[in-house]
Amino acid sequence: MKTTQALAVSMALGSLSCMAQSFDHLDANMVRARFTAHGMIGLDRSVGEPDFEVPIGSGAHALFAASLWVGGYDTLGGLHLAGLLFDQIGLPDYAPGPLTTDGSASITPAVAAQYDHVFKIKAVDVALHQAYYDCLNTPGCDVNVQFPGYVIPQSFFDWPGNGDTLAGQAARLAPFIDLDGDGLYEPTTGDAPCIHGDEALYFMFNDVLNPHGTGGAPLGIEVHAMPFAFYSQDEALAHTLFIKYRLINRSDDPYEMVRIGLFTDYDLGYGRDDYVGSDPERNLGYVYNADTLDETTSSYTGYGSMPPAFGTTQLKGPYLEPDGFDDPEGPGIPAFNGSGFGDLVVDNERHGVSYMTYFSNDATARGNPNTAEQFFGYLSGYWRDGTPLFHGGTGHYSDPEATNVQARFAFPGFEDPLGAGTGGQVMGPWAEHSSGNQPWDRRMVMSVGPLDLDAGEEIELVYALVFARPGSNGLMSSVLRLQERVDSVQAIYSDLPEACNGAGSQVGMEERTDRGPVLFPVPAEDRLTLRLEVPGPVEFVVYDMLGVEFLRGRDTRDLVEIDLSELDQGLYLFHVAQGEVSHVVPFVKVTTR
Repeated sequence: MKTTQALAVSMALGSLSCMAQSFDHLDANMVRARFTAHGMIGLDRSVGEPDFEVPIGSGAHALFAASLWVGGYDTLGGLHLAGLLFDQIGLPDYAPGPLTTDGSASITPAVAAQYDHVFKIKAVDVALHQAYYDCLNTPGCDVNVQFPGYVIPQSFFDWPGNGDTLAGQAARLAPFIDLDGDGLYEPTTGDAPCIHGDEALYFMFNDVLNPHGTGGAPLGIEVHAMPFAFYSQDEALAHTLFIKYRLINRSDDPYEMVRIGLFTDYDLGYGRDDYVGSDPERNLGYVYNADTLDETTSSYTGYGSMPPAFGTTQLKGPYLEPDGFDDPEGPGIPAFNGSGFGDLVVDNERHGVSYMTYFSNDATARGNPNTAEQFFGYLSGYWRDGTPLFHGGTGHYSDPEATNVQARFAFPGFEDPLGAGTGGQVMGPWAEHSSGNQPWDRRMVMSVGPLDLDAGEEIELVYALVFARPGSNGLMSSVLRLQERVDSVQAIYSDLPEACNGAGSQVGMEERTDRGPVLFPVPAEDRLTLRLEVPGPVEFVVYDMLGVEFLRGRDTRDLVEIDLSELDQGLYLFHVAQGEVSHVVPFVKVTTR
């Protein structure tokens, strides 16, 4: 197997371990979360503390760490696996940067250092850039009047839209709006980064350069990650972050029985009094407090009374293998919680979550994994000791409360009425708080599979991390509020377009076709009129170019007049939200002398 040999050489080159240094925060709404260039979410490795604050300013954190886990078998039966726990023993499985596309899936430490960067883009900057070039290319539009002193943001030049083909990389890496359609990313010709949401991060990492602390052989995968968030008055969106992963097998080896999962170490404020649960139909795994008070200690800032719930929902899973049919709906996995089943469309079916397992921060049979087989076991519904998860009690066979019924989902409560997680055998409700379990520091793994990952194949997944605080102090009230917010987030996401705003072709994204609002006159003096192409209630906010808010309002008319008399002369950004769709339009305020 040529790739296995090449991967071994590449790992030898990186035997000193390439530790990603770069990170940035996504803080567009009520969540401030750290993302590191090799895929770690939340953990501040410099001090070993959580860095996922929600709400911003509370000092409390809902997540200690999270990362993507991937495992599967080669054609000879060898296990390949990559994932992060906490950069285990200084040997993180992942390193920054893209791999070569010739099947060798290789990378050098120099290339990894070059891509040790988390790129941050705001939609308002993209909209302004597009408006500037629209004006530049429109007869009679004077950019010196409309956009005085405009300078392309440095972040646009940093954006890794073009790969180094001479070094063997893919020609296009990060998605971009290609204004002239030439396939090259060139901001000076009007091209711009293409992002989801109102603010997004972007980074690339691979599982080849570093020796694997998990003990697994590398797969040769390249992962593109885009966390994003929205500015919104909607409470669900305001407390949610989204993460889109694009996973590519750059090796020339196919893999079978592949499992892909998101590991989450939920430390909900004070992290040693937590319970976890799953909601299979919502593709949701979550954490909640074991009682109605989350304490503050010398090491943790707790959430106090009426503690929240926090969870991860999978919004988009991988496609099923095509079979030429519209697969029917049904009570089993993946039809129970997947998408595209029974909709009269052929081969658009996607996996829902296949397993939601948990483990505790200890060295017991239900504790932290140490080997590749144990990591893969948690992706597959098995404990660290190789025994399956059973319904009841703690889920381990040694617990007298556990049944002999194997389970896919830990602690689903009442949310698996069809027995989808127990092979069609309908069981009674099963939750941590009613099982007599001792609360502790819990971790979860939410996974999909098994599936095939062929050489060169790409897989896309989207997750949302959702926070909810209840209005009453009942033990499960936070979970009920979380489920409501997840329903809202899932509905919003299903209506979101796949790409960003703007003219020109989108490279690396699907095209967006909705029409945005119109502002006139431009430049404006004391009044500005907003015309909506799609009627309906609208919320709007006016910002200056530093992001300072000046005006905010709501209206239901098709034509909305806005008073600008209190604004100074200058360039502003008009943010419009209609339901789940938002737009940012730049305009100029002038003063008549």
